Amino acid sequence: MILVVGNKMYGEPLEDHHEIVSSLKHLAHHPEKISLVLFTGGEDVHPKFYNGGNDTRFCATNENRDLYERQIFNLCRHHDIKMTGICRGFQFLNVMSGGFMYQHITGHTGMQHDAYFSCDGKTRPVTTTHHQLVGLPSSAIPIAWASPKRSKVYIGPHAYSVPAPDHEMEAAIFPHSNAMGVQYHPEMMRENNPTRIHYMNMMLDFMKMSMRDFITKYGRTSYGGNRKARDSGREG
Repeated sequence: MILVVGNKMYGEPLEDHHEIVSSLKHLAHHPEKISLVLFTGGEDVHPKFYNGGNDTRFCATNENRDLYERQIFNLCRHHDIKMTGICRGFQFLNVMSGGFMYQHITGHTGMQHDAYFSCDGKTRPVTTTHHQLVGLPSSAIPIAWASPKRSKVYIGPHAYSVPAPDHEMEAAIFPHSNAMGVQYHPEMMRENNPTRIHYMNMMLDFMKMSMRDFITKYGRTSYGGNRKARDSGREG
């Protein structure tokens, strides 16, 4: 059983393999039946949750949602339930795991671009609807990042301009939180889309594998070679 915190459509790519539910009564009364909790898209995480202060000029926040989902996150930790996130859900898990947010970037809203997946050295097309970027904690394991970088501006956690990161992350694992997430939207992709298929297989593995084995299969092995070599492995 997969518990979706928010709109059930986010669980649609996995509904042929697992029951998708959205009522928290399942977490309250039968946590042992839940294989995964999925946090969905929406508002930006409030900067105060990653020590960014109260300057929200670049954010559209919902602090009540942050507090509510933090309670669910803590329940999952207590019951040792695996967690995943899509878009805001990925950002939320990043913050709850000790990461921070770039409050604003460019080049990632309302379009499609390529992301490099280190598990097999392939680039895959990903949807992109976000204006913020995760700054991973040191314990996180990268899975995929934009190839090449797209943003011209990076507004850091304290709402002022900062240097560009080495990579613009699109997916990562948070081992200490028993979690992983993706910035892109597989639920918006067609069923035969190679990125959606890869996501579905990755999530099925995440639910059945140990964290150690999942990291071995999907975690970063290197940041890859030159762009030409990476693009030769593009799926599509």
